[in-house]
Amino acid sequence: TQQVTKRSNPDIGSPVYNATVIGPDRRIYGLTNTGVFTIDPQSGQAKLIAKSPVPITGGVALIGNTLYCESTADVYSYELPEAGM
Repeated sequence: TQQVTKRSNPDIGSPVYNATVIGPDRRIYGLTNTGVFTIDPQSGQAKLIAKSPVPITGGVALIGNTLYCESTADVYSYELPEAGM
C-alpha cells in the first residue's frame, strides 16, 4: 500500500490548479495566486521564491530556464534561479 509520507501547508497563497513543473535543475516549481514556489527536495517544504505583481490565474509552461504563467489575458515570465540557489 502506498501512502503520503510528507505533507506541508505553507503560507504561500492558493495553488493554481495543474501548475507544477520540473525545472532544469530537477526541482519542482509551481504557481500560486501570489507567485512562484519551489519545493525543497530534502525537507519537502514549499517556499515562495518570487511574488507576482498581479494575481496569477492559470497556465504554466517552462521553456529552458523561463517559467511562463498568465493573469487573465496577459502572459508573464519568470527566470528560474541557477541550480544550487
